[in-house]
Amino acid sequence: MKRTVVLLLAACLLLCACTPRAEIKENGVVVNKSDGTEYKLCGNGKGVFCRRGYHDELYMKDTEDAGYYEISGLDPKDYICDYYSDGEEELARVLHSSSAPDITMENFEPSGGKVFIEGYYSQWIDEFLPADEYLNAYFSDEFVEEIIANRNAARRAAAEAGEEYIESYEYVYAIRDTILNDEVKLDRAPTPEMMDRECTFHVRLLSEKYRSIYYEVVFWRSIDGVNYLLDRTTDCSYLCPYFVAEYFVGDM
Repeated sequence: MKRTVVLLLAACLLLCACTPRAEIKENGVVVNKSDGTEYKLCGNGKGVFCRRGYHDELYMKDTEDAGYYEISGLDPKDYICDYYSDGEEELARVLHSSSAPDITMENFEPSGGKVFIEGYYSQWIDEFLPADEYLNAYFSDEFVEEIIANRNAARRAAAEAGEEYIESYEYVYAIRDTILNDEVKLDRAPTPEMMDRECTFHVRLLSEKYRSIYYEVVFWRSIDGVNYLLDRTTDCSYLCPYFVAEYFVGDM
């Protein structure tokens, strides 16, 4: 028994010894001390996160023994994630190396998303399913067939009723295009006093390109009734397209 304990302890010590150490510079850059690779937070550390359950093995430790982890499906030489608490829940921020691009709305290329109400815990309430050609990136073949069948049935029902049918991914594309192309209406994060908290929703955009990562956009309504989309990576707000706002808060 003692021999087993000693061997396990030795294995743990060897693992710790082999784990690279990280140095955090004053400017927030994280350096892998074993090879000199430098990492910076994606999206200013506010809107680009590793999806829950998609972080892999410990990749580096910093001087306080906080961990930096590999991200499923991505090369740790390019992207890693950390853990921190925003006071409500644990989040895993994504960092990119100096040889890999920061993740922006332009290169993220969102195709789907999940809608949440944020509070003490995040509460999932709906999902923006991607177009048919992207479904296999998110779901098993069985679910893909079911989703397509349900989607086709909904299209037929809408056509027979003479009603407009909006594909869920159209909301994703509208959010993307608004942030990429429209004029910034507010270039700083809104304060709680500016927001109607009953009309605030968080959209975690998903991408076939970065399957383990989500990009967060916030729908919010001002106290005077104006609807905005907030890109959390830049703190910039844009006027929300009417049909997207209608999805969140109903007929206006």
